Amino acid sequence: MVNFSLAPVLFTDADKTTANKGRKTPVGKSKVSASAEAKHRTKKTPDELSVHSFQTLLEDMDTLTMNEVVPNENSKQKMCILTKPTDSQKRVFEWLKINPRKYVASNVTN
Repeated sequence: MVNFSLAPVLFTDADKTTANKGRKTPVGKSKVSASAEAKHRTKKTPDELSVHSFQTLLEDMDTLTMNEVVPNENSKQKMCILTKPTDSQKRVFEWLKINPRKYVASNVTN
């Protein structure tokens, strides 16, 4: 099942109200909203982010990495640095109400 907080960046129809208006019965097929048709046609969201399938969204999110940095080979200290998220990644984290920096210690020692 799709998390509808991600619907704006997925090919899922985010405008369920409009899509459901055309139904004749509760179990009838809904119409695709104009916003969903535009997403499918342009492969972009209204704010110019790339539209994804759930699989490609996971692949895009997977590019955000945490790097462990050790100042020199004799050092017992290390730091974890999170790469800068793309605009799409920032928006997905906002929609999911996740702060990735919360899970990264700014200075980790052994």
